[in-house]
Amino acid sequence: MLTARCCFGIIVQFSEFLPSIRVLLISGLSLAFASPSSLGVADDSLAIIIANIRTHEQLYNDIELRADFNYENKLHLDDVELTRSKSTSKHFVSSRGKHFLDWHESSVGTDGSTSDYSSLQAYDGTTTRISKPSVANIHHSRKDDSRISRPHTLLLEYDWIHGSLADHLSGAVFEDEPLAVTILPNETLGGLDCIVLRCTYSQPKDGTVKTIRMIWLAVDRNYIPCQHVGYAARYSAEVPLEVGRVASWKEIENGIWFPISSEIQVFDEILAKAGEKVLSNVSILQIDSVELNPVVDDRLFSNIPFKNGVKVYEIKQGIIVDSYVEGGIGGKSAQ
Repeated sequence: MLTARCCFGIIVQFSEFLPSIRVLLISGLSLAFASPSSLGVADDSLAIIIANIRTHEQLYNDIELRADFNYENKLHLDDVELTRSKSTSKHFVSSRGKHFLDWHESSVGTDGSTSDYSSLQAYDGTTTRISKPSVANIHHSRKDDSRISRPHTLLLEYDWIHGSLADHLSGAVFEDEPLAVTILPNETLGGLDCIVLRCTYSQPKDGTVKTIRMIWLAVDRNYIPCQHVGYAARYSAEVPLEVGRVASWKEIENGIWFPISSEIQVFDEILAKAGEKVLSNVSILQIDSVELNPVVDDRLFSNIPFKNGVKVYEIKQGIIVDSYVEGGIGGKSAQ
């Protein structure tokens, strides 16, 4: 089964067929604001919204969670080697500026083939160690994996958006390409008062719009997105390619909420170009357990073993400074 990539959650076989759309929710240098509706909040500027998001994000700095993600291809293209289904489990811990992530994935292809993948990593405050089946990395810096699940970017991590949502909204460009955020009139969605943001990602040379992403921030759910809808302009500005919604919430502490169950639907991009909205795949995100301020042994963040025979790369400031085979002759593992 060929390795696939994901864009707007769309699994594609070859990189040359990958839609050239990447999304970040970042404000432009000049912003046009719509007048907010009569919602009982004072979020009348992007700066205030970002500040409120950042304040609420900090409530989740120290957290432990276990989650399952299940993907299913709805098109069943048996004549193309794609992923038919995929199951992913995560164990994530963040405490006192350190983090740990244990990640496992099992996939079944449309041709019946199966594959398994895993990654174990931890950051101890100075060094990030990453252990994979055939390779290991030692980074002398913090290295955040895109698979780290944070509540404010949980619906968005399939689109390379992870970490701090406030940071994404605060920027002006991404890879030299401008992005802009517009505040739209507030809405009520599923009984929740929401701030609505329209995020536009454009070509740097001529300003042509590449991607539009609509974000609904649930004010009473700690400014966590409860829905997002994404459009790729090269296919359609009317038919979305991705729709993500939170299905259920849990109040894990007084006034602190977490999206326990979410669903992301992805629609076929070629049919979208023809004006049709046809479901391509669905991902169900389920949080099995979540706890704030967990009591954690610091050894969890440093004791990441490497298997004998694995190639180890030591990296400083993005440059490989040493490489060796774990358990082999020479290199730091033999010293």
